[in-house]
Amino acid sequence: MKIFVSAAEISSDIHAEKILKSIQKLVSENGDSVQWMGIGGPRVCALPGFRSIESSENLRTMGFVEVINKISFFKKLIKRTAVEIRNFNPDLIITFDYPDFHLRLIDIVVKEGIAPKSLRICGIPPKVWVWRSGRVEKIRKLYHGVWVVFPFEKRFYESLGIPVIYKGNPLLETLTELNSEILSNKKPLETITVMPGSRDAELKYHLPIIPKTLELFSNRIGKKVTAQVPIPSGVSGEKIKNTLISSTMVEYVFYPNSSSQSLAETQIGLIKSGTSTLEATVLKCIPVIFYKMNWLSEQIFRWLIQGIGGYVGAVGLPNILLGNKNRKDALFKELLGPEATAENLSDALFQNYSNLSNRAQLLDKCNEVRELFYLQNKNSNSAEESAKEILQWQINHPQSSKRIKKQSKAFISIVSFVWSSINWLRRRLVVIGVLPVFKVKTPSILVGNLQAGGAGKTPIVIALAKEAVSRGKKVAVVSRGYGSSKENPLGDEPQEILAAVPEVILSVGADRVLAIKKAELQKPDLIIFDDGFQNLSFKCALNLIAVTDRKRNEVPYRDFDSEVTFADVVIGTKGSKFRKVFTEEKENFFKIDWNWNNPTQKSVWLLCAIADPQELINFYQERGLKIERAIIKQDHSEYKSDEVKKLMIEAKENGCILAITEKDRVKIPSHLSDIYVLSRSIRNRDWIDYIFKFKLIKDESC
Repeated sequence: MKIFVSAAEISSDIHAEKILKSIQKLVSENGDSVQWMGIGGPRVCALPGFRSIESSENLRTMGFVEVINKISFFKKLIKRTAVEIRNFNPDLIITFDYPDFHLRLIDIVVKEGIAPKSLRICGIPPKVWVWRSGRVEKIRKLYHGVWVVFPFEKRFYESLGIPVIYKGNPLLETLTELNSEILSNKKPLETITVMPGSRDAELKYHLPIIPKTLELFSNRIGKKVTAQVPIPSGVSGEKIKNTLISSTMVEYVFYPNSSSQSLAETQIGLIKSGTSTLEATVLKCIPVIFYKMNWLSEQIFRWLIQGIGGYVGAVGLPNILLGNKNRKDALFKELLGPEATAENLSDALFQNYSNLSNRAQLLDKCNEVRELFYLQNKNSNSAEESAKEILQWQINHPQSSKRIKKQSKAFISIVSFVWSSINWLRRRLVVIGVLPVFKVKTPSILVGNLQAGGAGKTPIVIALAKEAVSRGKKVAVVSRGYGSSKENPLGDEPQEILAAVPEVILSVGADRVLAIKKAELQKPDLIIFDDGFQNLSFKCALNLIAVTDRKRNEVPYRDFDSEVTFADVVIGTKGSKFRKVFTEEKENFFKIDWNWNNPTQKSVWLLCAIADPQELINFYQERGLKIERAIIKQDHSEYKSDEVKKLMIEAKENGCILAITEKDRVKIPSHLSDIYVLSRSIRNRDWIDYIFKFKLIKDESC
């Protein structure tokens, strides 16, 4: 088996080594051997037979300006690496971290058809939940899947339909076990761990502020401070030692390549943002998280994520894992950019040193972070489990689901205006008699909407049909039949109606007038139209419009709000703040109340192909349903049995059950029964009673 690997960071070098060793072990057990090459740090390059293209030490650059200074080097390296990959023709390509370099490299690999049969995995993908979210689509396009080390990343990528492997964190799972004796015998609070980083740019901006920070801290506590400084492998210790010089108030002790030991020994730390802050919390060393960079890089970074002051979300991994929404209120103090002054850093250290109750609370949070990893991995080797999954992917390459493009609000507003304007003009031409209209002879009710789907028409049609049938009426339902195909000639919504009210006569077709004539041949007492308010080729006796509180820049609208004046009844189906134009005639406006099936006690994976999935997700989450993953498809999409079976199995393996809507259930084979169906029905009857007072329905002669 041939493997190309690229790991540019120190932490990713450790991860890569663990994964590669596990793959080699599993492959050798099957009587095969491994060849590998690529870019790595000391650990990867030390693997037997590994052929190095470039040392990762030469790639450690951080910040936009710093990267520009080495842009020529990176361009040449990318081209050279692409040639090496072509000549090597690996079975597996796995990159770790360093996204800008790797995305450009893999883009060339894909575009030029290099190693076309290789499995491409993005290990430790970029922090797209913080900034530059557009890279998600690059990952979807360039890689077969991602390998992640945090549980929230698993949920994030799964929700986007990108195949993901998460089996724990190889770097963290052994930290406590290896340092158990040290953890039980922590040093005094005056001894702290200081970790300024491993990249040249990090050291350039972090080292100068540390001496003043610790001098101020020492003065605040009135004692001499001992700063333990781990020196990462591959980093020049001389550069660090020449800046951090001991004084009467601060003594520096250097730990070559032994960060975990130092973190296990100490109770508090001054640690640059990154994986090391997570290692600190797992080892019960309370971190003050900081980060500085080149002034211009900082301005660009602030602009890209709406600023250090504008972006309020936490960036420290412990805070993200604990769900801290606001960085300024984060449990573990974060000082970034201009906030990371010696004064602020020393104040944060002093708070962790002097405030006993605060320190106790943070230690509890350290245990909470640790349990996120260790409870699920006590009896497993996450590197080996990940390797097994990778080798399984090697046999059957996974595929990301297609991206469902989300249009901008401005685009939706324009579409709504143009679409509504066209229908406004068409309706006026009908009013003055320019356009011909077929008049339905049978008593009829049209259930329509203003927005393009997702207004809840079908439940209204079902409720009306059930009521009419219970009154002894022979009911026909006419539908456009969206989503119909050779396998499903009716379409999902007509099938849903038929499943709920099997007594109805269905007439489905794009030519609505022809569908009406076919229905009338059955001599029904009542025809109900599922949609058709914008189809002006026919005229019903009674028009009912379903409306929501969705804005015209959130979903496309086919008609202006004012067109509800052509409706006899207006029903608010979803939301609470309905626009005044819908509610001003109180006699004919009704708001629907919903019944819903009690949420399952299990967490669910939601599979749906409906017009407004976000409304559905919000509805059930507000009522207690835990939706761990949402697999969203275009409205009316079909499902393949194999796809559904796979999702059912994967959901079960993750302690969840697959959930679908009633609309989607009709498209799935009945033998796939272990699925949770989310169903909603209309609770209140006031609107039904109002409609059935109309003469066209009440009159027995009809």
